[in-house]
Amino acid sequence: MSYEYKDGIETERLITRFLTLEDAEVWKNFFEDKEAIKYLNLQGVVDPVQLAKNWMERTQWRYSVNKLGFQAVLLKETKELIGICGLLLQDVNGEKMVEIGYHFMRKHWGKGYATEIAAAFKNYAFNTNLTDKVVSLINIHNTPSQRVAERNDMTRGKQIWWFEQDIYVYEVKASTIAPNV
Repeated sequence: MSYEYKDGIETERLITRFLTLEDAEVWKNFFEDKEAIKYLNLQGVVDPVQLAKNWMERTQWRYSVNKLGFQAVLLKETKELIGICGLLLQDVNGEKMVEIGYHFMRKHWGKGYATEIAAAFKNYAFNTNLTDKVVSLINIHNTPSQRVAERNDMTRGKQIWWFEQDIYVYEVKASTIAPNV
């Protein structure tokens, strides 16, 4: 199945663009923060430079094979890369799902950015008829990300084992939210 996936998702304070390999230089700072990455399964890789490079290469691969992907989240005012967010086509234990994923540099936590941009991606997915349901796959101990999902009208569904972690599947269906006018 082919998806049209665009960047330039815009909110009051934020804008997105597709990630590039050059973004690894900034994104390595995310991987240097043990608190920011504690819920990621990094599969034994510990070097922040290598992790960032691998992340950008994986994202480029996702774009090229039509599996959507993370986008850079920039502050509109300064164009600073403060995090990543995006839609990801996932195979979760044999079921195809469209996930809203998000990660932010810790210095930008608590400012509502994740909630703001995740809502924009949810609306994008529904308004473009990309899917009629989006999920967020969140470690059962990651309460800040769970709160982001809940603020975006997502409800906690089943608990699964995925990528060597206990995960809650948060979801929202297009039919359960008011249309964007």
